[in-house]
Amino acid sequence: MPKITSYPGTVSSVATGAGTGPWVNFNNVKVDDANYSTCVLGGPSTSKYLKCSNFDFSLLPAGLSLKGVYAQIKGYWAGTALNLADSQVKLVLADGSIGTANKASTVKWPLTEGVRGYGNLFDLWETPPITMTAIKDADFGIVVSLNANLIGSSNTAYINYVRLTGYAQAEPESIWRRERIRPYLYLYTDREEDDMYKYIGKVNGSFNHTAGTVPCGKAEKVNFHVVL
Repeated sequence: MPKITSYPGTVSSVATGAGTGPWVNFNNVKVDDANYSTCVLGGPSTSKYLKCSNFDFSLLPAGLSLKGVYAQIKGYWAGTALNLADSQVKLVLADGSIGTANKASTVKWPLTEGVRGYGNLFDLWETPPITMTAIKDADFGIVVSLNANLIGSSNTAYINYVRLTGYAQAEPESIWRRERIRPYLYLYTDREEDDMYKYIGKVNGSFNHTAGTVPCGKAEKVNFHVVL
């Protein structure tokens, strides 16, 4: 399954639709390095949107359909433990408006740096779903707003990077053999360190399950997902 991971080309701190805590040095989220965008939240308070757009998905092959969007945010919270949480994690649509699907997690932000994931390679977030044309638009992107629940001082959110991965796939093939159509089923495993799913092959036999386990080398079994 072809995929492209991209960092934003344009980043800003936007109050409309979110809180009042400003993000500073927001351009630091454009790359994975030792620099951060920060937001100080005294609590209880909510940050402005960290708005990221102008992602480059131009290399996703033409003629394929978009299968999913996976967002990753790397950062941490310097303050009271179990205080900082997502408020809003939404896509910015091709027309510049904010989407309705909120992928905010209930898991609190950690005190040590880590990567948080939203969506997956089968998740198109919106209804109607995000399209290949939309994801390649310069206005397409993501907004992030965080919320500090407890009263405190000098509590700071740090974000190292924001990036999106777009997954694409052609429509399933069919093979005509002596008046029988045998569609291919594409199998993906969720056992891979640096990605959400790994392509493990396709079968053209009878199959009636959408998830389960299959052998993967020796006696090991892994979870799989079928894409029709």
